Amino acid sequence: MTISSRCIRLYLADSIFECLCVGAEYRQLASEARGAAVQPPLLMAAYNCWTPEDFLLETVKRIRSSDLEEALLLVPFNSACEILKMLPNILERSDCTELVCRLALFLLRIHHAPLIANHQLLKHIIQIQAKAAIKLTELRDMVGFNVHALKWMHRDVEERESLQLFRTATTDRKERDRRNRRRQAVKRPILTVN
Repeated sequence: MTISSRCIRLYLADSIFECLCVGAEYRQLASEARGAAVQPPLLMAAYNCWTPEDFLLETVKRIRSSDLEEALLLVPFNSACEILKMLPNILERSDCTELVCRLALFLLRIHHAPLIANHQLLKHIIQIQAKAAIKLTELRDMVGFNVHALKWMHRDVEERESLQLFRTATTDRKERDRRNRRRQAVKRPILTVN
């Protein structure tokens, strides 16, 4: 691992930590305001977020998938606990179910023993499990429905136009590959004779 990649991962972990700090400050200001409208911090406004949960989601979305796990390894345990407390609300109203589930699973894998031992976090973990199961079932059903709809449309188009759409492209490619292999086979003996 090079120095620059370490710096990038430290920067990403720091951005997650900063996101949590800004969210905590915003919650504190909102609780002190007692129902009055509170202007979000500038960093949250720059990301176009109005709640700390949305800000966390936007921050995690901006981290490349390959760097997310390494950045989460550098996040301290108390920050991981704060993230887990936010995840049930994010799962309820989010369209990034896969990302949130990946985040929860990785944090649980890293900090399994202390998280399970903490009885205050146990209810959040159970909520995450229940809401993630519901959301993932919805996604699985949607993908299955879309796959079957595409297959139906494919059969319908083939029947209507009495042609086979995708088979012609594959046969053309096979024919091209066969011609290339013949050309290469002819070149090989010529090269070995010289």
